[in-house]
Amino acid sequence: MQCQPRSTYRGLIDCCKQIVKQETPRGLYRGLAAPLCTVSVTNSLCFGTFGCILRRFDDPKSVKSNFLAGAGTGLALSALYSPVELLKCKMQMQGIIARENRSVLSFRKPVYTFNSPVSCAQTIYKREGYSGLNRGLLATVVRRSPGLGIYFATNEFLHQLYKSQNQGGDNIPIWYLFMAGGVAGCTPWAILYPADVIKSRIQGDGVYHLQRKKFTYKYKGYVDCIRKSIRNEGYGVFYRGLSSTFLRTFPNNGVILTVVSLLKKMTESSSVYSEDLTVVDSTSVSS
Repeated sequence: MQCQPRSTYRGLIDCCKQIVKQETPRGLYRGLAAPLCTVSVTNSLCFGTFGCILRRFDDPKSVKSNFLAGAGTGLALSALYSPVELLKCKMQMQGIIARENRSVLSFRKPVYTFNSPVSCAQTIYKREGYSGLNRGLLATVVRRSPGLGIYFATNEFLHQLYKSQNQGGDNIPIWYLFMAGGVAGCTPWAILYPADVIKSRIQGDGVYHLQRKKFTYKYKGYVDCIRKSIRNEGYGVFYRGLSSTFLRTFPNNGVILTVVSLLKKMTESSSVYSEDLTVVDSTSVSS
């Protein structure tokens, strides 16, 4: 919905109906392979990098430290996020392009340019090199760096808010962890959604011509994408699809941050237990 003209879909339900009608239910999952194969790696690197940066601050539990550590994480990992999101956008957009070609050429079935994210990556690298796979890197940095800063800072703020209202208790209930995670996930989207629209449009842009073996692009760069989007579709284009993003983001991040918080608590408890055993052992030896 972010990348389509205003007249293409009337809303989320209409979008789903048209995709299922013209591409079968498989169309709803087009582009899933790239993020699915890398989600464990990217999330592990995200939380691992965040933890490493956060430990370098004098006050790692402050909201400011969490924001700066999150922003640094987004900046450091943008080079990894960008190609993955590019392939996802390319695979999703080719369904639209295939349907347009079918309507023009009267094909009974849509003809897709790329069979998989791997073939898509190979074609882009062969024609445009590594820079082609990192098309939209600046847009990814603009979206990811402040976005992850807000994400982690919001989660920490909500945790501290609960503790301050409950006599500083560290035992936060699971339902609150889930709600805090959901809100933390939605907050950066509410603030930075226009930046994500621009990123998706830049990365989804480009039609590959099989005969000429080259890509043609609508947008020349970040600023050009903003100008053309506003001129052709108005400022409302920057918030198209926001409701569907919230529907996906809240439960997703609620579960992720709940699990991370519980695992962190278990790890800290086990480390304290190990330290206690070490003290007991040393006392026994000295006596």
